[in-house]
Amino acid sequence: MILSLVVVLAVVAYFIFTLSGTGGGSPLDGQAVSPLVLSQLSGVAAPIITEYVVAATQSYALAFGISAAYLVVGICSYLFLLGRIEPVPAPAG
Repeated sequence: MILSLVVVLAVVAYFIFTLSGTGGGSPLDGQAVSPLVLSQLSGVAAPIITEYVVAATQSYALAFGISAAYLVVGICSYLFLLGRIEPVPAPAG
């Protein structure tokens, strides 16, 4: 059961990484992973992980706890890693 989850997530991640960005470039071309790619992967993985957690525990409590922890990590990343947001000046001309 867990192996199939890993395989599904690996295949989905491969296609998201290779098909996003600049028209299907390789994810190993030296560029950093786009936050858009990570959010897409999270959006695909969330219902799959929720299904496995609910099937294993017969309850949504742990699934909601995992979602809440993921939300806290996202909020902390936004607060501490993003830095100061400033407007981009318009080009002269």
